[in-house]
Amino acid sequence: MEFPNAFTAGLQPGGLTTDLEVQVFVCYLLKHIGIPATFDQLSEIIQTDGMVNYFEFVAAVSQLKQGGQLSVTHNDSGEEAYTLTQKGKLTADSFEHLVPLSIRERGLEVSASYFAQQRMMEENYAEIIKVQDGYQITLVVSDIGSDLMRLSLFIPKEKQCEAIRKAFMKDPVRIYQSALALFQEAIDSEESSMFV
Repeated sequence: MEFPNAFTAGLQPGGLTTDLEVQVFVCYLLKHIGIPATFDQLSEIIQTDGMVNYFEFVAAVSQLKQGGQLSVTHNDSGEEAYTLTQKGKLTADSFEHLVPLSIRERGLEVSASYFAQQRMMEENYAEIIKVQDGYQITLVVSDIGSDLMRLSLFIPKEKQCEAIRKAFMKDPVRIYQSALALFQEAIDSEESSMFV
C-alpha cells in the first residue's frame, strides 16, 4: 500500500517542491504585499490553487525566521505577523527567478484578492440586534467618510439574519449596487425633470 507524500499532498502540477523555491516565494510575496502578514494569512494565500504544500510552507517559515530573513512584529490588530528583514529582501531580489513566473504572478493575484476581501470585511459589516418581536439586521457599506449604505431590516428569526449577514459579507458591493439599481429610475426621473 502506497501512502501519499505529506510534502506534496494538495500540490498541483507546477507547484513549488523544493525548500529553496518555497522560501524564496514567501520572501517574494512579503516583499510585494508590503505590510506585515500573519502566518494564517500567508498560509491561506500560498496554499491557494495548490501553489505550495502546507508542510513545506511551515518548514519554510521556520527556516526563514532562523535564517534571519523574517522578523516577527505585530499587525494593526495586535496579531503576530511577519515582515522581511534586509536579508529577506535580498533573498527575494536575488532568487525570485527560481520561482516560475506563473506562480509569482498567481501569488500576487491571490494576495491582492485576499487583502481586498479582508479590507472589505473590515469596512463593511452586518449588525444583528434582538428586538421585542424578532431581530433587526443593519447592513453597512462604508467608504472614506460617510457610509454609502446603511439598511436596517426587521427579520423574524435569528437564523434568517445569519443567512442575510453571510450573503451580505460575501459581496457587500453587489448588495449596494442592487439596492441602488432599484432606485435608479427615480434618480433618472428626478435628474431629467431638472432640465425641463
